[in-house]
Amino acid sequence: MAPLLGVPRWATARGESRTGVRWVNFVAARGGYELPVLLPYLYANPNWFGHGSRCLTPLDDAALLRRWQEQWGAQLFFATGPYVELVVDRPPLDPRGAAQAVTELFAYCGDTVQDAVRAGNGMARSTMWSLWWD
Repeated sequence: MAPLLGVPRWATARGESRTGVRWVNFVAARGGYELPVLLPYLYANPNWFGHGSRCLTPLDDAALLRRWQEQWGAQLFFATGPYVELVVDRPPLDPRGAAQAVTELFAYCGDTVQDAVRAGNGMARSTMWSLWWD
């Protein structure tokens, strides 16, 4: 079974960038998983990084992103406001791995995974994971 090719939301979302300008930050880091710690206030949405009901710190986010990088080759690709995009080199293609990924994605971002079966057959096996918080 081949991975599903993912399409990044940021490239196709309407209204996300009214002026057509996107900011790029270059940060010295070992991996994208370090960005929540190195740039803790980059994301202005109160639903992400320890606000609201999530109660996670930037260290918690970095630990989970690092785990996903080690397990599936997931790299933080894009983040702004309530959106995070991960490029996944080795998405889980077997049912057990996809179920594990969907469980972790749901625990981390329940807004993204509302139908676990559909997400397990789709996003978890995709080369792009798009997460967002309402």
